[in-house]
Amino acid sequence: TRFSNAGFVGINESNPSRTLHINGPDGSTNLSEGNSRTALFLDNAGATYQNFASANNANAGIFFSDTDANNRGAVLYKHGSDALAFTTAAVERMEIDSAGDMQHQITADWNTGYSGTSDTFATERRDMMSAIYRLGSFVYAPGAYSNGNYYNGFGIESSGDERFVQFKIRLVNASQLYCESQIGNSADGTSRTHAIDYSFNDYDWTQLASGTNGAGTSTQDGTINFKANSGANSRTTTFTGTVHVRFTLEGGSSGHTTLIGLTRTIFRATADSMDFEGMGGEGHGPVEGGMWTLANASTIVSANQGFVNLNWHGKGHQNFDIFETIGSGNYGVKIKKAGRVQVMLDQDIITTGSTGYFYTRIYRSPSNHANNAIMAYSLGTSTNGQWDMARNQAIFDVEAGDIIQFFIGCASITSLDQGSWSQYSIQWFDVHRTGRQGRISTYLPNAHAENF
Repeated sequence: TRFSNAGFVGINESNPSRTLHINGPDGSTNLSEGNSRTALFLDNAGATYQNFASANNANAGIFFSDTDANNRGAVLYKHGSDALAFTTAAVERMEIDSAGDMQHQITADWNTGYSGTSDTFATERRDMMSAIYRLGSFVYAPGAYSNGNYYNGFGIESSGDERFVQFKIRLVNASQLYCESQIGNSADGTSRTHAIDYSFNDYDWTQLASGTNGAGTSTQDGTINFKANSGANSRTTTFTGTVHVRFTLEGGSSGHTTLIGLTRTIFRATADSMDFEGMGGEGHGPVEGGMWTLANASTIVSANQGFVNLNWHGKGHQNFDIFETIGSGNYGVKIKKAGRVQVMLDQDIITTGSTGYFYTRIYRSPSNHANNAIMAYSLGTSTNGQWDMARNQAIFDVEAGDIIQFFIGCASITSLDQGSWSQYSIQWFDVHRTGRQGRISTYLPNAHAENF
C-alpha cells in the first residue's frame, strides 16, 4: 500500500493517481485515468471484476445518491428471488427475473391530502375517481372545512362505519403489486381499523395489511407476491389477470366528512402493464349514470327562479369521459359523447300560498349555452308553506358537447333543499342512430335536430 503526497492511496500501485487506486493481480494497464472526479480507480492488465457477496436471501448492489437525498438510483441483485432490479428517482422501474423475463415498474400515485386553502389536488382526485371500481361510504370531493382548508379528497360519510375504496386492476406478466393507503384524521382521536385486502374474484378476500387510525395520519401498505399464487397465474413465474384491491376504514362514525378521509393512494406493479378497470375510468360502458344535488338554493330563492347549479352527489361513480359538471353560464351537465339520456329531477321545495304553481324545466343546450331547447315541463300546486317534491323527467337524444340544464321557478319560493332531498339524475345510453344530411332518424319525439 502506497500513500502519495496528494493524499492518494495505492494498493499494488506505487504511484496512485486517484483517491483510491487499486491494481489487480495481472498488474497495471498503465492507463492514464482521464476523469479528474474519479474517486475509485480499479486497474488490471487482464479482466477486471467487482464481486459483492451477501447472504443467499439478501440484496447486493450499488446505490446512487446526491445532496438532496440518498439512494435516488440503484442497481440491485435480489438473491432471494434471483432477480436484477434497476431504480431511478427512488422508484424501482425495471426487473429482470430469474427466468430472464424483463418487467417494468409501473406506478400510480394519487395525492388527495391536505392542501391548505387551495384545492391543489383537484386533478389528482378526479383521476383517482376515474380509476375507482367501487366506492362505499366515502364522499368524493367533500370540499373545504369551515376554516377554508382542504384536508382530503375522499371523506367519510357521517353515517355507516364500514367504508371502502375498491380498485379492479388488470395486470400483464406481473410478479408483484405494492399497495399503499394513507388516512388522515384532523378531527378526533377515535380508533378506526385501517386495512388493505385483495381478491382475485371479488368474493374471497385476503388481508394484506391492517392497523389502527387515530388522530393524524396512518399508513398501511403491503406487497402481493404473485409468484406465491401460482394457482391463479397464467405463467409459471408471473401473473396475468385481474386483481381487486380494497382500502377500508371501519368503525367510529363521525360527521367530519371534510376532516377524516383518504389522503394518498399508491400502486406500484412490477409488470408489463397495469390498467385500472374503473367504473368511471378510461372508456365507458353501454350505460353510464350520475347524480347531482342543488348548489345555488339561496340564489334561486332570492330571485324566485333560476337555472340550477349542481354539485356531484358523492355517491357511486362519475365517468368523466361522459359527464362534466358545468359551473358557469346556465350551469348543467355536459354530455361528452353522443347518445340518448334519461333525465330526472327531484327537488324538495317550499312556496307560499296554495293557489299558484311552481314549475320546472329540463333543457338541452349546445356548448355555448345559446338557443337551448326545453325538453320537458312540470307544474305543481304551491305548497302553502310545506315541503313538497318538484319532479320532472325526460328522455331524448344528445350530441357530444350538449349540456343538460335544469330550471326552477315560482311566484314566491321560500326554501329549496340542498341535501338528501335534492337529486338530479342522468342516465346515458350508447345507442346507434342513423340519418342523412345531418338529420337524425329516431322514434323519440324530441330527437336532436341539426339546428336549435
